[in-house]
Amino acid sequence: MQFINTLEENVSLRGECYLCQDKQGMITKNGKPYLKLVLADKTGAMNAMIWNVDNRVQAFEKNDVVAIDGPVTSYMGEKQFSVTTIRKALENEYDPSNYYRCAEESPESLYGRIRVAVASVANPYLRQLLERFFPASGAQKEAFLMQPAAKGFHHNYRAGL
Repeated sequence: MQFINTLEENVSLRGECYLCQDKQGMITKNGKPYLKLVLADKTGAMNAMIWNVDNRVQAFEKNDVVAIDGPVTSYMGEKQFSVTTIRKALENEYDPSNYYRCAEESPESLYGRIRVAVASVANPYLRQLLERFFPASGAQKEAFLMQPAAKGFHHNYRAGL
């Protein structure tokens, strides 16, 4: 995988996968449709333009991981993708961890620290309540492990809670 923060201008991509963070249908001054995208991975985001919206543009939506072909170009001093073909990526073509920032410490280790704190609570009723919020295993624990603490600013990544 070629991460966004390592891409240089004039590099040509073939089948690289990125998360589509934003997708907008636009119209040029001469009336032709085009797509403006924001493609991202865990290292950053970059604008992407699809000037020829035709059969090379297969169906995909915002928040899909897409596979793209095309060069990295520059517009007004900023690097951007100039996408020639794009399609929704197949699940076996990418590793989801490449697209979402995560806590530096493992989620299991962080959760273990919560469990130690819960076990140290002397009041049995309060400890029982906390164990319901922070169970040792199960779907509730797994869901908690992946949640960000915020949409922006601080701890806005997986396992941010």
